[in-house]
Amino acid sequence: MSITRLLLTLALATAFTACADGEEQPSNGPGPASSPEQPVSPAIPDGGVPEGHGAEDEAPPAREQGSIVVPETDSTPPRPVVRLAGARATLDRSAPRVHVPRDEPITVTVVGRDSDGGMGRARVAISARLTCVDAAGRVATEPFIRYVPPPQVVRIRVTPGTRTRTELIRTVTQRFGSGDCDDGTLERFAGQAWADTTNASGLEATSRHIHFASR
Repeated sequence: MSITRLLLTLALATAFTACADGEEQPSNGPGPASSPEQPVSPAIPDGGVPEGHGAEDEAPPAREQGSIVVPETDSTPPRPVVRLAGARATLDRSAPRVHVPRDEPITVTVVGRDSDGGMGRARVAISARLTCVDAAGRVATEPFIRYVPPPQVVRIRVTPGTRTRTELIRTVTQRFGSGDCDDGTLERFAGQAWADTTNASGLEATSRHIHFASR
């Protein structure tokens, strides 16, 4: 072999070894530590999009129009309204006496509103005195009272931060009949109906009464 061919073979072998040593080898050890100047940031929930993180509370959805998030404190009571036979009474406005058919039911509608604090309950209250006559012609007067929903010991209060309605409406139909008399038949009746409302913070307000009588 000539000296020239020998030198060429040695040069090629040296170049091949250098290329092999320069290839990137995979590492099985831990990755490099984060630089103190660039700490790793925690992941942002949902990639930082507003949906699901309270942005939708700026305006209630269509199905919750007329609702409000209950505040921590509320110093204003609700505004009650009661309606019966075309008459309407409020917190500070009375209504004229109404006459209703003796053989037909009365319908009482109560509305409670609290636009800045939300509502907790709207109750219909009906009180009456029934005049009953027994088989012997004796006349007796019997009391009648009905609350819907019934009275309860637990105080009405909605947890602050909860979304609740700003208006509650409740309608009750009441029929008076001889079955309400202990003995005899119903001759006539007279009474009054009113709204008993409580807001989300537990403040109560009662409307003026609507007086009614059978004809």
